[in-house]
Amino acid sequence: MYPSTVTLPRGTGIRALVVLVMAMAGIVPARADLMQYTYSGTFASTVGVIQAGDAFSGQVTFDSTPGVNACSANPVYAWCLPLITDVLTMPAADGLSIPGATVQFAGLPEKTKGVIDFATGVIQINILSSVDGNYYSFYLGPGGGAAVDDKTNTADLPRTFSSSGPTVVPEPSSLGLVGLALLMPMLVPRRRS
Repeated sequence: MYPSTVTLPRGTGIRALVVLVMAMAGIVPARADLMQYTYSGTFASTVGVIQAGDAFSGQVTFDSTPGVNACSANPVYAWCLPLITDVLTMPAADGLSIPGATVQFAGLPEKTKGVIDFATGVIQINILSSVDGNYYSFYLGPGGGAAVDDKTNTADLPRTFSSSGPTVVPEPSSLGLVGLALLMPMLVPRRRS
């Protein structure tokens, strides 16, 4: 009927074990502390180099687990989460697009250390315009945003604004391991009998 033992070619067991371990490592859930927030809109009026009708969009990524306080000099905030990545796309004439523009500060200030209250807290990005040499502060939250020309202290609220997040970001290493696990059977040389 059925044989009591199955004989596999040499090396097959180790190869299967390696593929299984790599596949299991690749499906580990993403870190819940790595978050991403995306936004877009158009400005309503002219503020410095920002013109009425200018479109903007971008995304930021931050670690929701306090590690480094980016606002240690500001006693108003108990803690401030630094942004890992930030992207801002605006018209070239503004000189405010990231990457390219000089970012002086990028973070998510918290009123209470370790508590992200994104409903009342906002992401703040301070940028030096390569066009007029002024600093501009951008404030982004789930309900809207604002841009301030720090030199003249004039501000603008966007005419339109939409946002998504913050949502959990899958770790690239996990996705890479899944891909490697799928390719592993082709990478491991097979012995010919």
